[in-house]
Amino acid sequence: MRTKSRSSGKSEKMIRTLHPEGKKNFKISVEKYDTVKRVILRYLKLKELTHTELLRCVEESLASGFDGSISWYMGVVKLDLEARGEIMIVPGSKPQRLAISPSR
Repeated sequence: MRTKSRSSGKSEKMIRTLHPEGKKNFKISVEKYDTVKRVILRYLKLKELTHTELLRCVEESLASGFDGSISWYMGVVKLDLEARGEIMIVPGSKPQRLAISPSR
């Protein structure tokens, strides 16, 4: 993790995300990463969800007070969690469903 200075003089911790296929990744705020990750895992612990269902849950949870595109951050964090083996696409599910990985 690195820190990035804001114009206000405060530094912001950053995390470089991973992609399950090794594609381009992003550096995002640890605070935003942790916020979105917490919501994703909370809902997937309850049941398997499609991407659309999960996005709706995350948007409803973060609707007030989140600075940035909720759908973009959810997509980046979701891919990172897949790459880290914390969540997975349920094999054979159509439409694709996401779940907590059994190894977690």
